[in-house]
Amino acid sequence: MAVQLDPPGQLQEFLGILKKRKWQIALPALFTLSLGIAFAVVVPKKYLVETQVELRALFLPDGGGAQSVKERTEGVAENAPQQIKSMRRITEVIEDLKWADYLTLDRKDQVEFRKRVRDNIAVTVPKKSSNVGSSFVTIEYLDVNKDRAQEFLKALRKAWIEQVVERDRTRIDVEFTNLLDRKGELEKEWYKEWQLLSQLRIDNEISPTQPTPGKNQQRIEDPAYARYNENTERLAQVELDLSADQALLALRRDQLSDVDPELPRTEVVGGVDLGKEIDALIERRGSLEEDLRGIKPLHHRYKSTQLELLKLDEQIAELEDQQTEAETTVEFDPNPRYQALRQEIVELEAKTASLEAERVALEELQALEREEMRKLAEAYREDSERSARIEILEATLAELELQLQSKRQLRDVIYGPSGNPFQILQEVETPSDPSEPDPALILAFSLVLGLALGLGSALYGEFSKSCFRNTADIARVMVVPVLGVISPIVTRVQRRRRAVRRVVVGSSSVVLIAAVLFVTWAWTFEPDLLGESMLDSIERFRELFL
Repeated sequence: MAVQLDPPGQLQEFLGILKKRKWQIALPALFTLSLGIAFAVVVPKKYLVETQVELRALFLPDGGGAQSVKERTEGVAENAPQQIKSMRRITEVIEDLKWADYLTLDRKDQVEFRKRVRDNIAVTVPKKSSNVGSSFVTIEYLDVNKDRAQEFLKALRKAWIEQVVERDRTRIDVEFTNLLDRKGELEKEWYKEWQLLSQLRIDNEISPTQPTPGKNQQRIEDPAYARYNENTERLAQVELDLSADQALLALRRDQLSDVDPELPRTEVVGGVDLGKEIDALIERRGSLEEDLRGIKPLHHRYKSTQLELLKLDEQIAELEDQQTEAETTVEFDPNPRYQALRQEIVELEAKTASLEAERVALEELQALEREEMRKLAEAYREDSERSARIEILEATLAELELQLQSKRQLRDVIYGPSGNPFQILQEVETPSDPSEPDPALILAFSLVLGLALGLGSALYGEFSKSCFRNTADIARVMVVPVLGVISPIVTRVQRRRRAVRRVVVGSSSVVLIAAVLFVTWAWTFEPDLLGESMLDSIERFRELFL
């Protein structure tokens, strides 16, 4: 009885494929491995240099307190990556180092060179706990030249530290200089105000020892004000006296108009002589008029005296009527009453004229003194304002002096040994081995990649054809049992074609692999064997990884 053939297992089938297509897998692996070797040799070797700097909390006597010092330290640490990797600082450091390969480039290539340098800089600032006063800044730099990497990192670290320290020093110096300038300006202004105040007091005859108005200090009244007050009181008294004398003068003039300048003296011959009685009444009348002279019309005795005078006049008239006619001789004598009133009027006129002249003089003097008082009041107001401004300037100068003392102490500290908050914890060391790339990793990756490409191409070539590959494939589609298979018949022509194809593929692969390895060896040991174009191509390729 015929027995059906058992199909091989999956592992046997996979191993059979690998055995069958071993060169299809090996050639890509060898080619990628040669490329990996070339890449590991040609790619620039970069050396990593690093340094670590401690940024301590610097306590300065600026009145800011520990909180402001802590915030300032944290701010410098937080800004360290941006400050250190600043393109301006990198440019200054590179130009100071005078790298030949940089100076020979044109402007555009120099910009690209600086960008590559910046990309090779790494700055890390670890987070610190709240109870730690210091911050730690780690700076790393990669370069193909280990000596230049060390030189550049030292210069970059120095430039950053000096910039931070110099920034604080410059800030303090600027503030100190501004305070000095401000003090000088205020002192000039203070001296100018004192000069103007002294000149004001001299021009207005104000005593320098006189207290400033409004200072709640006992002060002697200005002589000009005293004279003005005395003249004001005198003017009021003169006006009062003048008014009284003018009223009295008007009264005496009225009285004088009623008195005859002369008095008749009559001698009677015969008849009834009542002259003595009449004379007595006349004398009585003169006495009443004399009393009336010192009484003003509004006085209560003035009216009664006038009534009595009228009664005396009536009595005199009656007595004159009772006299018998006789021969009389009449002679006129000066009236003493008239003469007295006349003399009094002259004296009153002289007195009122004198008072009027004094009043006019006092009014003119008052006008001049009022103008002087106005100027003096303006002078005292300006004196008060300038004195207040001088006090403000003196208080400001005292405050500025305190600030200057504080800034002096701060400058002494910041320019001293304790003024530098930086301490280098790790110095820049020249590395002995490049940090990247890792040749072993490159070779391992290229070998794995080559095997993956070869295996993938072998599996694709095996399973992409629409045909039966073995007995199992036939058994799966046949209804009847498969007892065996006949090996494929290969003609002599097919055998020669297959051999030629294998020779061509193998030799070309060997040539490619040998060419890659030769170029790599020649570039490393004998660059003169390679042409200029090849060397330029390799250099351009290397620049991609700088």
